[in-house]
Amino acid sequence: MDYLDQNFKKQHGKYFGWTAQRMIGYLSHYKKLPMEEIVDEMLAILSDRNRIMQKHELEESNARWNEYLNRMMHFYK
Repeated sequence: MDYLDQNFKKQHGKYFGWTAQRMIGYLSHYKKLPMEEIVDEMLAILSDRNRIMQKHELEESNARWNEYLNRMMHFYK
């Protein structure tokens, strides 16, 4: 059964793989790490992911706003 909304998966699915790859890359450099360091790195990776997601959402919103303004300019010419 699919518990994630399809739109959410479409929007953010690529970030899940990116997050996992970053964590695997980090872990692959060490044989043994304290749990605190692993948690700290995971929190940093999640913070990066959230910042990137917000940036992309803002870029999409800005693009839609610019399209709207362009349509309105052509309408009033």
